[in-house]
Amino acid sequence: MHSGQTNNSNECMLQNFFFKYSFVLILLFLFCARKDTESASYLKYNKVKTSFGDLAYVTNDCHSKNKSLIFVHGSPGNHTDFNEYISDTVLNERYCIILIDRLGYGDSEKMDSVPDIFHQSSAVYETLEWIYKSENLTIKSKTFIGHSYGGPIALLLFEKDRGHSKSCVLLASPLLPQFEEIQFYNKILQFRFFQFFVSKEIQHSNDEMITLKSDLEKMNKILLSSSEQLDGKIILVHGEKDWLVPVSHTTEWNPNNKKLYLKKIIIEGENHFIPWTQKAKIKEIIRESNE
Repeated sequence: MHSGQTNNSNECMLQNFFFKYSFVLILLFLFCARKDTESASYLKYNKVKTSFGDLAYVTNDCHSKNKSLIFVHGSPGNHTDFNEYISDTVLNERYCIILIDRLGYGDSEKMDSVPDIFHQSSAVYETLEWIYKSENLTIKSKTFIGHSYGGPIALLLFEKDRGHSKSCVLLASPLLPQFEEIQFYNKILQFRFFQFFVSKEIQHSNDEMITLKSDLEKMNKILLSSSEQLDGKIILVHGEKDWLVPVSHTTEWNPNNKKLYLKKIIIEGENHFIPWTQKAKIKEIIRESNE
């Protein structure tokens, strides 16, 4: 009986592995293959040297705008994940929009992985400071938007920028360490032999999954022990049927902060990919977060 249960368990784990990774690989292929917005004349492309490596970004025309939206993609991903948002007429007219290629992805430094949400957020923060200063921008409020692994990075940026940030919108984001476990396939992809068969982006993504649990533990301790509580809005948005990042990350995360406006939105029947399947709703939520 025990042997049969073990076999069934192993079979389920293998099915889960192939289902998840085949789906991620297909998505990665589609994102790489699709056309992005680089031909749009109103966009600017640049790269900044940070303490952790060169970081690439894309912006719209930010002059004469005093509100900024900063988008942080997941793992794997790149700035084109948010093309639909920077090309949106209403958002484009109202906000200075910045799309980030995180370290390890897109046009940013990607020879070495940086599996650390604190280093990732610091690199983005340095980049934002350089953008605002070099462009001589007067930004009065910022909204950080993060999808999946980009969520805790966006939250750390919100924490770093306390007093200047208006809101933080977290989409299908991992927030609680108790719901994160290293899987056997994560360990397999740490071996150099298996890395030969996958892209750098997949290798970096796997490295990030290895350290995510401990990073979330550290992040929550920092947020809870901070002498200065977060102030502003945090809106959590999650698909009810998310099989990559369980919805319990959103439903059970409570920072215990009376100064913070916290709103949770669970979208029935939706999965992990709400930035693309629920574009209109997410845009509405972003606008709401700035009211």
